[in-house]
Amino acid sequence: MISNELQCRFGYNTPITSEEIVSIFGKYTRAYVFRMIKRALDSGELMLFSRGVYYIPRNTVFGQTKITPEQVAEKKYIKENGEFFGVYAGLKNLNQFGVTEQIPNTIEIVTNKEATRKRKITINGKEFILRKSRCIITSDNYHEYNLLQLFSDMDEKDKIDDFVREKINKYINNNRVDKEKLLCMAVYFPKKCLNNLIRSGVLNESL
Repeated sequence: MISNELQCRFGYNTPITSEEIVSIFGKYTRAYVFRMIKRALDSGELMLFSRGVYYIPRNTVFGQTKITPEQVAEKKYIKENGEFFGVYAGLKNLNQFGVTEQIPNTIEIVTNKEATRKRKITINGKEFILRKSRCIITSDNYHEYNLLQLFSDMDEKDKIDDFVREKINKYINNNRVDKEKLLCMAVYFPKKCLNNLIRSGVLNESL
């Protein structure tokens, strides 16, 4: 019963927290819900990823699928149920826009759900760096914040060539980035962010 309900709500290979399960089955006692979880684990219908985090695996010819620490981190600190409250930062963000080809060993995340300037966490052996957001990140300003985070992460040595500019312009147009909102939010970021934004030339090209 529990796995069928969770599969309908979350699908396969999606992190599911114990608190979400308890909430879904709120008509039962907490102790009974955890007994249901244990039965689902014993039968293999539900898999334990880490303490308090589960998922429903999909059976393939190569065996059962698994979720990753990145999926768990994204759900906890970036987006859940279509609502944004965080963005990627550092090398991962620079990589997404083609500024660098470096793949980060440690992924940085800026999120509303962190209260400190910088904190390291580990999820199943994978290290992440969490940073407090400069202003509240919402689904309404996510794309503007993400773009400002990109320019904030850039150094003067980072080239903004035609390839990078094209990717940024495409991101701006596809996500309807609002120029007025972008410039208003820029006051929360360091001076180099605005300098890099101006240096990129995208203000004149896309917005």
